[in-house]
Amino acid sequence: MAKRGSSPSILTRAVNSVFTFVRFAEFEILFVLFFVIAYVIFKDLTSRPEYNQILMKKPGGPDWWPWILLCVYSWAQRLITIISNYFKP
Repeated sequence: MAKRGSSPSILTRAVNSVFTFVRFAEFEILFVLFFVIAYVIFKDLTSRPEYNQILMKKPGGPDWWPWILLCVYSWAQRLITIISNYFKP
């Protein structure tokens, strides 16, 4: 146990500096994490043979692109609203 007036241990200072960094760079961390998750999901969808046709136009079949783009746009708008509400003073 530290004595009164002495400096905190190295472990305490390291943990405090990590928490300070995370608090300072929270938006950037979430921004990068969003793109990493989107990349992983996209790679997963394109690697499966049964879902491989998502990115190619099917002859004679319905065109799903407008629906997919609408879903992605709607999800992105909700995410932006949540993030902007979180950072309001």
